[in-house]
Amino acid sequence: MGDDRYQTKGYAAEFSLAELTELARTKPMRFSPNVTLRAVVQDHLLPTVAYYGGGAEIAYFAQTAEVYRLLERPATPILLRAGMTLVERHTWRTLERYHLSVADLFTGLEEVLSGVVEKYLDNGTAETFERVEIDINHELDELQQQLRTSEPTLADALNNGRKKINYQLQGLRTRFHRAQLNRNSATQRQIEHAFEALYPEKALQERHINIVSLLARHGITWSNGSTTPPTLVRTTIN
Repeated sequence: MGDDRYQTKGYAAEFSLAELTELARTKPMRFSPNVTLRAVVQDHLLPTVAYYGGGAEIAYFAQTAEVYRLLERPATPILLRAGMTLVERHTWRTLERYHLSVADLFTGLEEVLSGVVEKYLDNGTAETFERVEIDINHELDELQQQLRTSEPTLADALNNGRKKINYQLQGLRTRFHRAQLNRNSATQRQIEHAFEALYPEKALQERHINIVSLLARHGITWSNGSTTPPTLVRTTIN
């Protein structure tokens, strides 16, 4: 190991392990901590009582815990940072109207819109789509079972036909959703606004919306009497 040579990043010079050890001892200012050592060096220079971080940051510190142990440094206590989503009254009414939770938005806009169409805009047609899909696949299952006895090669070919039938049926169902939303544009706008306010760009509200806009509408204490205070919802999704 002592005969190995190490090349410095961006330079042609090479050093042995012994030379690097001596440089670290006599000229430590020539070294800088990498991503693994950064937290340890930071806590050595500026001792930290506790560190509040998100899920990804906590996972990062978990990976560097062994470095603390090897360098005989006490590991910094890591605590999960609270995540809050503020739901304003008009947005809350939309969630209540369609029986949605903030967590439901994490499934995506298209998924939520489809669910709203099938549950609240045209439940009867949605149930017919569901029944037709079940009936078709049931009949195809029976046909495939008979083909396995009489003509096995056709039984396998039926799988491709099943996929095409289901694909066409799903496409028709999607077009039905869009047609219903076009006829009920207010519903689509309400759902889209809820996404913009609570799950902007498919990320938590706190990562995209500045608190200043909410403070400007509701005030610092949210008790000035001119507006209804927003509802706080705890969110810890990573």
